Amino acid sequence: MSPAGRSLLDCDDVITVRYNQGPLLVPDNMPDMPGYQVLASFRTEAAEKGAPVGAMTGTHAIIRSQFGSGNVICFSPHPEVPGGPNRLITEGVRWAGSQRAGTGFTPPEDSSQATKSVFGGVASSPHR
Repeated sequence: MSPAGRSLLDCDDVITVRYNQGPLLVPDNMPDMPGYQVLASFRTEAAEKGAPVGAMTGTHAIIRSQFGSGNVICFSPHPEVPGGPNRLITEGVRWAGSQRAGTGFTPPEDSSQATKSVFGGVASSPHR
């Protein structure tokens, strides 16, 4: 977790959370997309079901931004599963729903921080 992630999501530095091989979030250069702030990055990887080894570590796990007049938080892993760190979802939704755009957070202006989803052969699987 980044310092901003620990503060916003009220959590420890390292959290174990389920990942089902969905999209990985990485920077892109898309001038029409707002930048984002990284709240957490993956420290380990789950190279299963044909996913390439080495593709996941260091990619962004949780990000936040603004789009239009709203706040957006995006989770790549699944903290909402039973027994998972469900508080991450609670705190993320609380942030997204409680602030008007332009208050408390300004996304980076650098368009190289805009997101794109990278699949790279990684298959999304809802459950193991």
